[in-house]
Amino acid sequence: MARLLVTGPPLRRDAFVSLAYRADELPARNEWMSNAASTALGKHEFTSVVVFAMCVDRSDWPYSSLAVYSAEPERCQ
Repeated sequence: MARLLVTGPPLRRDAFVSLAYRADELPARNEWMSNAASTALGKHEFTSVVVFAMCVDRSDWPYSSLAVYSAEPERCQ
């Protein structure tokens, strides 16, 4: 399950996506994170997307993975 939070003015919109998964779904986690970011960047025209992935089976971790995706990757170098 993924949730989307949008911030910023229309010319510089950023999105935060939280993705919940179970421990046995770990092999698919990175693909789901990439798909969520691609959807946000493509359909909603965000400048950047931050994806937090949380394993619901691990309450001792606030999140298990974090990735930043940009519509303009050359500006991230």
